[in-house]
Amino acid sequence: MVRPEQTSLIARKLADIPITAAVHRGYLARAGAPRSPSEPLQHKLIGDDRDDTIIRGLAAMGLVIPSRQFSVRTDEQVAYGRLVAAGAGSASSRSTTSRTGPAWSRFCRH
Repeated sequence: MVRPEQTSLIARKLADIPITAAVHRGYLARAGAPRSPSEPLQHKLIGDDRDDTIIRGLAAMGLVIPSRQFSVRTDEQVAYGRLVAAGAGSASSRSTTSRTGPAWSRFCRH
C-alpha cells in the first residue's frame, strides 16, 4: 500500500484495491454498529503510527481527524491485523481482507 523506499526495489502497480473500515464482530456487539458515515470516528480507531495515508484519505472525504484520535497506532501490519482480530477497534483495511475471516466485518456500509 506504500511505495518502497529502497532504491534497489522495483515497484509496479498491479491493481486498485478498495479500502474499507473493518472491525471484529465482537467489537460491533459491544460498541454497536454505526448508523452514519461519520459515526465510526466516535468509536475506537486503530491506525498507522508514522504513515499518514489513512488521515489524508479521511480528510479527502471531508473527515478531518488528528492522529491522537486513534486509540492504538502501529506501523507493523501483523500487529495491526491482530488488533482488529482482538476487537480493539475499527481500522482501515483492504476490502478483500475484511472478507477473509469469519469474525471480520465491514464497519460502515455507507
